[in-house]
Amino acid sequence: MHNLVNTTYPMAQQPPEGVVTVLFTDIVGSAALKTSQGDAVAQEIVRGHFELLREQVESHGGREVKTLGDGLMATFVSPRSALTSAIAMQRALADGNRAKPPEQQVQVRVGLNAGEAIREDGDIFGSTVDAAARICAKAAGGQILASETVRGIVGAVKELQFRDRGRFRLKGFPERWRLLEVAWERRRPQSSPLPSSRSAPHTSAARKNAPSSAVSWSRRSPATARSS
Repeated sequence: MHNLVNTTYPMAQQPPEGVVTVLFTDIVGSAALKTSQGDAVAQEIVRGHFELLREQVESHGGREVKTLGDGLMATFVSPRSALTSAIAMQRALADGNRAKPPEQQVQVRVGLNAGEAIREDGDIFGSTVDAAARICAKAAGGQILASETVRGIVGAVKELQFRDRGRFRLKGFPERWRLLEVAWERRRPQSSPLPSSRSAPHTSAARKNAPSSAVSWSRRSPATARSS
């Protein structure tokens, strides 16, 4: 995480007390973005990405705590809301990237953890927060990683899919942490199945009366459709 800017939000937007789910984001390759696009253009891109993230935090009942360079920190009362917010973030960024040239596209990593936190002057502190930041650092661009604690609290939810990525060492923590990747990409609609021979009873008769070239093409069609 970069430490260029540390903006803490006022007391009216303080995170709740008790157990919270902490979410961190970070842009991957921000230095390269500034080098290739220049500071002014890069800053505009970063500002636009923050707007997208904030929309998803707010619409899912979260609270922005602060920004850290080109990363954002937010808290949620519900871990499920935090996860759906992270998914919405990645989808919104992916949609925005489609309209941009490759050199201006933004890849963001997201990390989540849940637990008790210390509240002070509109900010939160403690090992729960530190672990969330470390988990974020383990993620790749376009990836969401969550702790096993988050997964355990959420339980079995049909809309959320987790992939076990194994155990990782997090800086400052003696034990290894099991991290899970959260799936966020939309599933592509399945193509319609080819009509069966039963649904076309006149196919054989039609082939007998068709030119040889047409029969040859019709025999190739299913194979071509399967390979496409």
